[in-house]
Amino acid sequence: MVGRRDLDPGNLEIQNNLAVLYFVREENEAAIRLLEHIVAQDATYVEGWLNLGIVYAKSGRPEEARRAWQNVLRHQPENEAAKAYLARQANL
Repeated sequence: MVGRRDLDPGNLEIQNNLAVLYFVREENEAAIRLLEHIVAQDATYVEGWLNLGIVYAKSGRPEEARRAWQNVLRHQPENEAAKAYLARQANL
């Protein structure tokens, strides 16, 4: 059963999922706007930073992607996905 808190439009997980949907639909600018809003609300929300880096990278914005993934590692130094994205980017 879905609780009220789960449907709260202020729920960062729901917003993040919506941003991923925008990205899958190739609506990258909408995804970026929403993800930037998410991390502005909570700068420690790692999933938002990780996804923002992915969308930036796919949008041809490598420096912004790098900064987003570095923010992931600032809050979660052991995050293997962020490490892998940064390593892959360094090898381009």
